[in-house]
Amino acid sequence: MTTLVSIIFLLIGAYIIYSLFIIDSRTQQSQNLNPIRIQINKWGIRVLMAGVVLYGLMIVPIHIMQSKRKLADKEIAPMCKEDGGIRVFESISLQRGQFATPREEDLSSKDHSRIILNDYVIKRRSDFWKLQDVSVYKYITWIERISDKKRLSEMIQYFREGDEVFHGKHCPDGITEKSLIDQTFIPQGNFNPAAPQPCQNNKPPSVEHLVTSKTLPPKILANVYPNETITWKRQYNCEDKMEFNSISKKASNGSIELSGTAILFDAEDGNRCQAIAMADPDRMVCSENAIWLIGRNSFSWKNDISIQKFSRNGNLIAEVILNDTAIPEANRIVGYNEKANEISIEYITYVGNKVDVLCHRLTASKTASPAIDLATDQIKMNELLSKWLPGCSGR
Repeated sequence: MTTLVSIIFLLIGAYIIYSLFIIDSRTQQSQNLNPIRIQINKWGIRVLMAGVVLYGLMIVPIHIMQSKRKLADKEIAPMCKEDGGIRVFESISLQRGQFATPREEDLSSKDHSRIILNDYVIKRRSDFWKLQDVSVYKYITWIERISDKKRLSEMIQYFREGDEVFHGKHCPDGITEKSLIDQTFIPQGNFNPAAPQPCQNNKPPSVEHLVTSKTLPPKILANVYPNETITWKRQYNCEDKMEFNSISKKASNGSIELSGTAILFDAEDGNRCQAIAMADPDRMVCSENAIWLIGRNSFSWKNDISIQKFSRNGNLIAEVILNDTAIPEANRIVGYNEKANEISIEYITYVGNKVDVLCHRLTASKTASPAIDLATDQIKMNELLSKWLPGCSGR
């Protein structure tokens, strides 16, 4: 219908332009019109007609495709109603401090397998076909128990390519892989994944600013990136112990920017809660009693590097901000070491082809009672970091 209306509109427009601006040659002669003026009118008419033709060439195909998409949506709707959505056949109760977070994808598997809590796996496959010359996908995501291969839950979602800000249309809309996991794995206590309760800090965190200085000239490291070693992963020792998601907001210029990192914890009252941490954690480390984040408080190099420490109950215990670390070219943090009187951080900058890098070191002197220390847990933290982030000398 929209295509027919568009074509009729174009024909009417062309006729009106013709009627108003085409001057009959006999009328021109009888009125002794200026030949130059006649020529200008003819060129103006040609430009207008060319504009109408271009308009039709651009708009008519768009209307045709929109009509095809609407027809495809009508064919998808009954299929989506029949089997679309999430179905849970068996739910799993989580222990306190246990989080159902998928691990990294096995790239060799055809079904995009990822392990959850060692005993379960989440898989995904897709079917593709054409409806009304429009691409349609049927995504099937499911969670199964590894021991008996029983399917615990599944999610079916249709996707039609399209014009909704070039992202197409999902049916059902508003469900994700996380929705499937949240409905399959149930934590203890009261918890609403759509609106988690904020974690309550027992006391304000201690915040300390330390002055840093460059202590070593950059060191060239060859054939460092990319590689498959654990040192390039974002998390260490955190499998099944935490769940985090980035938080975004609309900036003043209309763009979307990261504003924080939401981390789920099991609070002291037995309910699951959410704490807001730095926006850009480059590294996350988990010990028995704490979770550590090293990164920046916004998704920008203009912020200094910070170290945040959360208890396993969601309390922000301490934050150390390393002044003068707003370095525009800084990339991954590859080294962290803490001694009685100083903290040192090492980071890399890429060299041309991103295979060779330069490794830099920054050092900050600590005060007599540094905010980040916590007796034996600090020792455990240093042991974890020394294995994971050995720095320039460890490569």
